[in-house]
Amino acid sequence: MWSKLPVKLAAFITKVMCYSEYSRFQRSLVRPEEAQSELLRKFIRDLACTEYGKHYGVCGDEDYSAFASKLPIHSYADMEPWVTQQLVTQQSIITPHSIIHVEPTSGSSGSMKNIPYTQPLLRSFSNMLRVWVYDLLHHRLKLETGRIFISVSPPTDKGGFTDDRAYLSGLMRTIFSLSLVMPPKSDAPNFLHNLALTLLREEKLEVISIWSPSYLLALLEYIFINRDTLVEGLSDSQRNVLLTSPINWKGVWPHLKMLSCWDNALAEPLVGQLQKIFPHVWIQGKGLLATEAPITVPLATSRGCLPLLGEVFLEFEAVGGEIKRIHELQDGQHYQLIITQSAGLTRYRMHDLVEVQGFYKNTPCLVFIGRSQICDMVGEKLNEIFVRQALLPLFPTVKFLLVPWQNDGQGYVLLVDDPISDGLTERAEASLCQAHHYALARHIGQLAPLRVQHIPALSLQLRSFHQQRGMKIGDIKDTVLITNLVQAEQLLTYCSNNQIVEAA
Repeated sequence: MWSKLPVKLAAFITKVMCYSEYSRFQRSLVRPEEAQSELLRKFIRDLACTEYGKHYGVCGDEDYSAFASKLPIHSYADMEPWVTQQLVTQQSIITPHSIIHVEPTSGSSGSMKNIPYTQPLLRSFSNMLRVWVYDLLHHRLKLETGRIFISVSPPTDKGGFTDDRAYLSGLMRTIFSLSLVMPPKSDAPNFLHNLALTLLREEKLEVISIWSPSYLLALLEYIFINRDTLVEGLSDSQRNVLLTSPINWKGVWPHLKMLSCWDNALAEPLVGQLQKIFPHVWIQGKGLLATEAPITVPLATSRGCLPLLGEVFLEFEAVGGEIKRIHELQDGQHYQLIITQSAGLTRYRMHDLVEVQGFYKNTPCLVFIGRSQICDMVGEKLNEIFVRQALLPLFPTVKFLLVPWQNDGQGYVLLVDDPISDGLTERAEASLCQAHHYALARHIGQLAPLRVQHIPALSLQLRSFHQQRGMKIGDIKDTVLITNLVQAEQLLTYCSNNQIVEAA
C-alpha cells in the first residue's frame, strides 16, 4: 500500500496557493456589475496606450457607454491586421503588454487564427485553474493516489500548447507535473499507442481531465481494437483485466473517481456514453474556455458554470441585436458572446451561444449551447470560409459540399459533382488538415478519415432536397459546408436514397 501522506500534503499546499484567488472570485459573484466595471477600467487604460485604441479615440477615462460607442464589435477577420502588425513590429498595436506566445486556432478568416498571449492573459488562465482546483479539493475531490491525466496532443508544425500545464507557473506547475501521467514524446503516428500504453500501466489513475469526450472514447476504442498488442507491455494482472470481454474498465483503473470534460451541446450524448462505461465515476462538465480567454468555470456547489468576472469583460448580444452586460441578463434567454480580454482582443465576437440557466449568488450561470456558423463536433471548428478556401483549388469548376456525419463514429463526407480521381481523397484531407484543430482531431482518432462521394447533378439534388424541406427556391443559398447536424443527417439520408456513387 502506497503512502497517502504526500498526496494529502500536496493537496493542502495546493489549496493554500489557490485560496486567495478563489476568495476573490467568490466576492465578485456577489457584485458582478462592480467587478466587471473595475476590470473594464483597467482594460480601457491599457487600450489608451495602443494604436488600436488611439485609432478609435480612446482616452483612458471612458465609462462603459463611451467605450461601447467608440469601439465596434469585431470578429477575428477585422482584428487580424492589427494582431499581425503587433506580431511583426512588437510595438503596442493592440496591447501594451509583450506578446510571449501565439496560440493557433481555427478562425473565420482562413485556416487558422493566431491568438496572441500576454503574461496577463496567461495569468487569467492560471487564475481560472486555481478557482477550479480549490473548489474541487474543498468541496468534492478527496485525492488518494494523486495520479492525474490531462489532455495532451501530438506535436504539429502549427505550434501551440500540447497540454494544460502551459497555463501554470511556479510551484503550482511543479506540483501538477509530479502528479501527471504523461506519455513519452512521440510523433503523431505513434501517439495513440504510447498514450494508451502509458495509461494502461497506471493502475492508480484517479482523475482524467480532457476537453471533448470523444477524445477518451476514441482512446478506449483504440485500446479495445489493439489490446492484443498492448498487453505485451503490461503486467500479468493488467493483461488479465484487459483481455476480458467486454473490458472491465473499473478493473483497468480501479481508483478512477473523476472525469472532467465538455458536457454541453454536441458533447452531451457522448458524455452519456462515458457514464455508461464508467458508472462509478463522477463526471463534471467543463466551463466555457476558448483559445482567446477563459470565460466560465464550474463549481461543485452551483448548478452550472460561473463567469470569470475579474478576468474577461463580457457583453451579450440578445436575439434582437441589443447588447447587454452581465447584470442585465435574464434567466432562460440565449445570447451571443462578445469578450474583451487582457491580450488586446477588444469587443471580440466569439460566435459562441450561451443560455442563462439560473443564478448563483447574484451572477448568472452560463451554459454553452453551440456555435454560430461553425461545425464543431469534437473541437475541430470548421467554418464555411475556411472550407471554401481549402477545397476550391481542388474543385475550381465543380460543385462540392462538406457534410458532417455521426452514425457509427464521427467524421466528414465530401460530396462532389464529378467522378473521383485517384488521390483526390488524400489531397482533400490534406487541405482540411490546414485547420489546426481538425488536424489534431484526425491525428488522435476523434474524427474518422474523410470520405468522398460522387453525386451526379449535385446542385440539382441539393435544390430538390431543400425544396422538399419546405424552402423556397429563392431562399436556397449556395454553401460548401453544412453546420447543422440534423440537416446533415437528413441530407445524407436523402442522397443515399438517390443513388450515391461511393468512392473506391
